[in-house]
Amino acid sequence: MIRAILFSLSLLLVLVSCAPSQIQSEPIETLQPSGIPTTGKKTADWQMFFQAEQAYSFKRYDQAANLYNVARSKNPRSRVHLISTYRLGTIYYTLGQYRKASSEFKYLLEKFPRTDLSFDATYNLAASEFQQRNYEVAYETLAHLEPGEI
Repeated sequence: MIRAILFSLSLLLVLVSCAPSQIQSEPIETLQPSGIPTTGKKTADWQMFFQAEQAYSFKRYDQAANLYNVARSKNPRSRVHLISTYRLGTIYYTLGQYRKASSEFKYLLEKFPRTDLSFDATYNLAASEFQQRNYEVAYETLAHLEPGEI
């Protein structure tokens, strides 16, 4: 058991140290929601989301975080909410705010348990916990991944 924990922590350490300031972040092309409305109130919500994406791509993280929070609050059951939550976690991790990053990734996994971002959110949650020196939590988080997902 201890050997498995040490192996998992070593693996996580190697993964985290290989990209110290980066966590898994999908390119906008793969996250872009389909079915974007072209008229009405929803259009403004989507425009806000894409403004957040633009700010994110230019590394204007404070501006992006504000826009993602607004877009997320206006779209509680949509892909905008899912991606905005993921991006917020990524922003907080990048800024070294690992507790906030963990909170966002946990929230995403609770609200959207089966999504195409589940693996990335789980990995990023483990990396955030590891950065906070919560090694056991990081190990337990990684243990939820299926061997085929790795």
